Amino acid sequence: MLRGHHAPDSALIAHDQPYNRGGSIRTTIRYWVHTTARGQQHLMSQSQGPATGNWNPYRAGAPKTTVFLVRYDSGRVGGIEIPVVVWPTDWVSFWLTGIWRHLNDTERFGIVHRLRLMAARNPIQWDAWSALIDRMTQRGLPPLEEWLDLDTHISADEYANLARYIRLGGPDLRDKQWFTIPAQTEADSREQ
Repeated sequence: MLRGHHAPDSALIAHDQPYNRGGSIRTTIRYWVHTTARGQQHLMSQSQGPATGNWNPYRAGAPKTTVFLVRYDSGRVGGIEIPVVVWPTDWVSFWLTGIWRHLNDTERFGIVHRLRLMAARNPIQWDAWSALIDRMTQRGLPPLEEWLDLDTHISADEYANLARYIRLGGPDLRDKQWFTIPAQTEADSREQ
């Protein structure tokens, strides 16, 4: 987690970053998270031209509810994001990044608030998702081929993510205090 980078002046400076698609040209890129007057966030980046050393025009990512700036184990810098409209599959993908256990209470409560708002706006979608988790759990996470025979409309990637979410003990959002339950890590799961 990289906090405190909210403007070009306080941007995270990342050296030796790929400049072209193949990565054969390297440069310095600065990253920050911009928050609009409406409260939406954009992941911002600005690279230095390798030949000139001048800053190129900045690039703004798509508007999101929340953007967390992170440095991956590989050294690459990027953003983990919560979309403006959060569907259950978005939540699963976000939770599976493993970032949840690195968030502070303020960050968690912001996400909890957004999820509750989305569930209140579209209870049918969120209730169907909870029922899907219940059915998958009751059936012992059957292989995708068996699951598709049940005429369930879910992609192979969505199924794989949801099965992993269940195996790792992803929280049941119907529990009013789900966000106070510690997240299980992949390493914890492998030890069991």
